Amino acid sequence: MSLTSLLSIARGALMAHEKAVGVIGHNIANADTPGYTRQRVQFGAATPEAIPTIGQIGRGVELIGIERLRSAFFDESWRREAGVGSHYSTLQQTLEQVSGIIGEPSDTGIAASLDSLIDAFHTLATNPVDPTARAVVLANATGLADKFRSIDTRLESIAQNVGTELRQVVNQSNALLQEVQELNGLIREAGGKAPDLLDRRDQAIDRLSQFLDVRVIPRERGVVDVTVNGLQLVAEGGSIQTLSVSGQGPYQLQLGDPPTPVTVNGGKLKGLMDAFTAIGTRGTAAARATGLRGQLDDLAAGLVGAVNQIHSDYDPTTKALQPTITPAPTPLRTIGAFFDPAGVTAASIRLDAALQADPTLLAAGYSTAAGDNTIAVRLGELRNLAVPVPGASAANVNSPAVTAGPAQSLGEFFTATVAGLGVNTQNAANRATAQDVLVNHLEAQRQDESGVNIDEEMVRLIEHQQAYAAAARLVQAADEMLRELINLGR
Repeated sequence: MSLTSLLSIARGALMAHEKAVGVIGHNIANADTPGYTRQRVQFGAATPEAIPTIGQIGRGVELIGIERLRSAFFDESWRREAGVGSHYSTLQQTLEQVSGIIGEPSDTGIAASLDSLIDAFHTLATNPVDPTARAVVLANATGLADKFRSIDTRLESIAQNVGTELRQVVNQSNALLQEVQELNGLIREAGGKAPDLLDRRDQAIDRLSQFLDVRVIPRERGVVDVTVNGLQLVAEGGSIQTLSVSGQGPYQLQLGDPPTPVTVNGGKLKGLMDAFTAIGTRGTAAARATGLRGQLDDLAAGLVGAVNQIHSDYDPTTKALQPTITPAPTPLRTIGAFFDPAGVTAASIRLDAALQADPTLLAAGYSTAAGDNTIAVRLGELRNLAVPVPGASAANVNSPAVTAGPAQSLGEFFTATVAGLGVNTQNAANRATAQDVLVNHLEAQRQDESGVNIDEEMVRLIEHQQAYAAAARLVQAADEMLRELINLGR
C-alpha cells in the first residue's frame, strides 16, 4: 500500500466520523422533538485493493447511509390500539354527557316526576272533589311532560354536535391524507433516504390512526399505501381518495368520487358513529325513533296511551287498563283525553289542550256520582300496572302508538333504559382506561426503540471523537513517513 493510499484511508475515516458526530448532534438537538426517530450512521468497509501475490488489502471505511432506528411492528401495534382507545374514549365522553342529561337517579328526573304524578293521583283518590288536588295532578303532569321535552331537546343538541364533530374529523382526516400523499412524493424523489421526511409522514399517519383504523403498506423507494377496511386512501402512484359524510343523521361515511360507502372499525370516527347510534334519531308520529331516544319515545307513548285509556269513556270490555266494576257506574260521564293523543313522543308529549284550559275536565271517577274516585285509584296504580310499551312489541316496532304486545310497568321500563345506558357508559369507560394503559405501554416500547437516549448518544459521541482523533493521528503519521521518504532522496 502506498503512502497516498494511507492518506486516503485517513481522509475517509475523518469524513466518516465527522458525519457520525453530526448525526449524533442532530439526535441530541431533537431529543425532545415529538415524533423524532433517532438516527445512526451506517459504515461499511471500502472496496479493498487487490495486490498481486499478496491478495486484497483494505482501503478504509465508507459511509453507506443513515438508518432510522424504528420498528414497523411497534408502529402498527400502537396505531391499532390507539385507534381502539380513541373509539372508546370518544364514545365514553358522549355517553357521559347523555347520562348527565338523563340525570338518574335524582329528585328532578323523569322517574321522580313520574312518581310525583302517581302520588298526586293517589291524593286525588282520597278527595276526588278537591280542586287543589286536581291542580297538583295537572301541575305534576305538566312538569313530567316538560321534563320529557327538555331531555329530548338536549339530546337533539348533542346529536347535532356529534354530526358537526364528525364532519370536522373527516376534514382533518382528509388534510392528513393530503399531507401523507405530498410527503410520499418528496420521499420518492429522495430515493427513500430522507429520515426527517419519514418522521413527518409517520407522525401524520399516527394522528390519522386515531381518527380511523388505517393500515400502512410499504412500497418501493420509501413510499407507502394507506388503506381503510381494504379500500385505498393513499396509493403508491400518488392518487388520493378523500372521505365525506352523507345524511343528517343517521350518517354514512363515504370514500372517493363518486362516493362509495365505507365502514370504519376504529378511531374517533367509529366512536362518533357509535355515539350517534346510541343517542338515536328523533321520532315522529309515523316513524319510531331509534336508540335511547326511541326508548324515551316508547316510555312517553306508553304513558300517554295508558293514562288516556284509563281517563276516557268507561268500557272495560275494550279497554284492558280499565277495571271491571259491577254494577257499572251510573250515570257515566263524558270524559276526554288526559294527554294530547297526538303527543306520543318525548318531543311532543303534553297535556290535552282542553284539559289544560279547563281543569274541571280532569275526571276522578267514571260516573257523576259524588265521591266517585275509580279513575284516580286506577291512575294511582300506574307505578305497578303493566301497560303495553311500544318497544316491547314485535308486531310493529316502527310505530310509536301503543300496540298490543308484552307489557311492562313504566317504572321498570325506564329503570331498564337507564341501567342499559349506565352499563354502556361504564363499558366504554373501562375499555378506554384499558386501552390507555396498553397504548402507554406500546409508546414506551416505541420510545425504547426510537427515542433519543442522551447518555447513549454521549457515549457514541466520545467513541467517534476518539476515532476521529485516531484518524487525524494517522494523517500525521503518514505525513511524517512521507517526509522521511523525501529526505532519503536528497
